[in-house]
Amino acid sequence: MVGNYKGGSGKSQTALELAYWLTLKQQRVLLIDLDHQANTTKVLSRDITTDKRTLPDILIEGDVITLNDISSRRIGIDNMQIDYIASGLAAGRLEKKLPDDTPKEYVLKDALEDIQYSYDYILLDTPPSAELISTCALIASDSILITSQASFFSAEGVNEMMPVIKRVQKHPRMNPSLKVMGILITMYEETKDSRIVVSNLRKSYGRLLLTPYIRKCTKVKESNRYYTTVQSYAPNSTSAIDYKNVFNNLFGEELHLYSPTYLIH
Repeated sequence: MVGNYKGGSGKSQTALELAYWLTLKQQRVLLIDLDHQANTTKVLSRDITTDKRTLPDILIEGDVITLNDISSRRIGIDNMQIDYIASGLAAGRLEKKLPDDTPKEYVLKDALEDIQYSYDYILLDTPPSAELISTCALIASDSILITSQASFFSAEGVNEMMPVIKRVQKHPRMNPSLKVMGILITMYEETKDSRIVVSNLRKSYGRLLLTPYIRKCTKVKESNRYYTTVQSYAPNSTSAIDYKNVFNNLFGEELHLYSPTYLIH
């Protein structure tokens, strides 16, 4: 999964870029949008409403994800296919909509049971808050990639998330095998304040802070406007190059280091 408890940390963009990069590496990828803002859904669906069940629909029904629930989108000159499941507004009201007798924290893990072995990677794009669906994602995931801007509020989201991750890891029935892949700095600009934030994150989390940082680049917003990834839209841009480098550093030649895994975010 990809996560941060504050908005604007680059979660959705990173999820999209990772899905695209893994697909280029000939991996079977499913990207699931858990955020009620549905930014990932809007990019992959070209802002067109899908006739498939959304992820909140599936969870509220107490059902499992099936191949019939999956939409597909081909991206880039390489015509790479990314499978995805859309989110919806109900994701923000999930806790109230689930039956009281449902073990709510485990609904996502249960929903993934039948589909997980159809893919090499299932990526979860999570909401920017400590709501139920975020906890569900932590329990369902093998690993988490935390994104953060080099700003005080975004870094605060990292600090708020770490104790929750530790509680999930320590609880024998939640997810003691959950791994933190690292903390990825996005939209980076070299300023005095950004250097202070990054320095503080490094003091707190050491080698968990990943390099390179994803430099801020206008091509990212342009790629969103054309409903694609920055690696596809502008492969030689700074952000695209940085994403490629950080993913290469994370996965190296052994792509299945974390597989089968739910990364996203």
